[in-house]
Amino acid sequence: MKQMNIQNNNRTKNKNQQNISNHQNSCSRNKSLGTSINMNSIMNIFQACNSQKSRKKISEKAIKMMRKLGHTIVQPGEFAIKYDYSAPYHLFLTRIENSKETYKQEFSITFPEILDCSLGEIVYSLHLNFIVDVEWLCWQYLLAGQCTDMTILYGDKAYYQTLFNNITIIKVNIETGFSCHHTKIMILRYKDDGIRVIVSTANLRSTDWENVTQGLWISPHLPRLPESANPSDGESPTGFKKDLERYLSKYEQPTLTHWICAVQMADFSKVNVFLIASVPGIYQNNEANFWGYKKLAHVLSRHVTLPSDVFPWPIVAQSSSIGKLGSSFESWLLKDIIPCMSRESTESTKGQPEFKFIYPSIQNYKQSFHYKNLSWCSPYSAEAHSKQQWLDLYLHQWKAKRTERDRAMPHIKSYTRISPDLKSIPWFVLTSANLSKAAWGSIKRHGYSIENYEAGIIFVPKFITKTTTFPIVNENDPVVPIFPIPYDLPLSQYEWNDGPFVIEFCNSLRWTKWLSSTEKILFEEKYTKQMEVSDEEETQESNNLSKKNKISNNLSKKSSRRIKSEDQRSDVAFQNLETYASVLKDKRNDETDFGNFVVQKLRNYDKLTQSIIRNEIITIFLNADRNIYNVS
Repeated sequence: MKQMNIQNNNRTKNKNQQNISNHQNSCSRNKSLGTSINMNSIMNIFQACNSQKSRKKISEKAIKMMRKLGHTIVQPGEFAIKYDYSAPYHLFLTRIENSKETYKQEFSITFPEILDCSLGEIVYSLHLNFIVDVEWLCWQYLLAGQCTDMTILYGDKAYYQTLFNNITIIKVNIETGFSCHHTKIMILRYKDDGIRVIVSTANLRSTDWENVTQGLWISPHLPRLPESANPSDGESPTGFKKDLERYLSKYEQPTLTHWICAVQMADFSKVNVFLIASVPGIYQNNEANFWGYKKLAHVLSRHVTLPSDVFPWPIVAQSSSIGKLGSSFESWLLKDIIPCMSRESTESTKGQPEFKFIYPSIQNYKQSFHYKNLSWCSPYSAEAHSKQQWLDLYLHQWKAKRTERDRAMPHIKSYTRISPDLKSIPWFVLTSANLSKAAWGSIKRHGYSIENYEAGIIFVPKFITKTTTFPIVNENDPVVPIFPIPYDLPLSQYEWNDGPFVIEFCNSLRWTKWLSSTEKILFEEKYTKQMEVSDEEETQESNNLSKKNKISNNLSKKSSRRIKSEDQRSDVAFQNLETYASVLKDKRNDETDFGNFVVQKLRNYDKLTQSIIRNEIITIFLNADRNIYNVS
């Protein structure tokens, strides 16, 4: 197995040794919570409370203040009823802030509801995640009136300004540049020593819980077994308990020892789903069946039976990003994933099922809540897609009008098969795993290889409804509830003039907006007067600009021809574009600093040259550093 270096940053104040970005997060949080709320003051008072009653009073005051600021906060103490109504699936979608229709949906949820006092008083909590805003997370506990000893393991970033003594933060470092700790799991331990497990697709920060489609599964309350019980007692019919224990043990982290003990001593007998997880490593023989796509194949081959239809049921994958899938459909999907997701408990002669992939298109993004403020992006790049354009044949749009989430970009990841009549599914996977080799695994020379930490849930009818399929449409059958799939059916393919949503689309919009503000600085200064020209000169300049824009387009197409300009100053400007790209990399973490740099450089050239540079700078920016915006 790969070496894992897990660095304990418990209560350290040296932010240079941590992956902490306070300023960016503080701005986001203030916008989310309202600047008039003194978060630190309220939080300090809340942390000092020594009783549930006093914490409840502080929570009520905070909720009242937020409601005055226009926030809609769910009334505490009522989630237990909603949880009971969610049976037998206990699958929820996050409430969408800009979609009021989602506020009263039985399957909509906000973060404080997960912590609701109606489910019990929480004394300890464990959070395994990718990105964590610690102060936002503490605020959610305050709104729920809960104060706990909290352990956080994170993979990419943890934001905080102050760290209370009851919080332990640990960064999970994996010794490879292509891996990440992408899991989203919570375990809550209550005053009665029972626990509850939550498996989610959302990071622990405000943006993931506002206008993004996320999914999560919440376990029943899992009571503590008698002291005389064996650790193997209280197992789920699906083996969930042992799978979770095995997963936590893979961290080899002493801080998790008491959490592993809590899992061992809990009664999981009411859990009716499978845990599907990924852990970085190279696996051989039977051990491979515990992780990634081989775990899914193992479960399906033992517990799923499809009707003997004439046509095979299509496989539908849905994710918020895409990995490097290979040069062709046959490279990985057809070789590994399709056979895995086609498995049944009985041999099938139906042939290869059709594969469909739901991934948001550019048009989906333009119509989303995020387009105006560029508040959400995908890490999938145009460069990556250019190497797997065969994927275009399988792409389908994100459509979710039925659940009122059509404009809420999906960060949820799900996988299933759907009957040809669009009425039922034989299984469903909710997971943190995007469609990638790193997340699901792939066969390499030395064995079955997995790069990421991931976690998800497999819903199988046999264990939940005692049937062979879940209904996904209402056919007036009160016996088996409808399974809440997150997207609309039938699926919609991309339009001919549409394409997959890529990070370059966001970046170009960001830099167009930024360059507009940079240009404004120039024209607000005295330099504006120096560039004044007569109407006749302006007409001539416009003609020249049109001509040089054509030259500019050739440069965008990566032409090897040097620019031969009538204006020597323009020629010099183009020679300096590579310098701009180089400096941009050095300045990428400080847009203001880079903005001043560009303004100074542009002052050296005439108005015509500035216009040409303005058209080219975005292209140069993209070529210089496609990953300048690191989005999970």
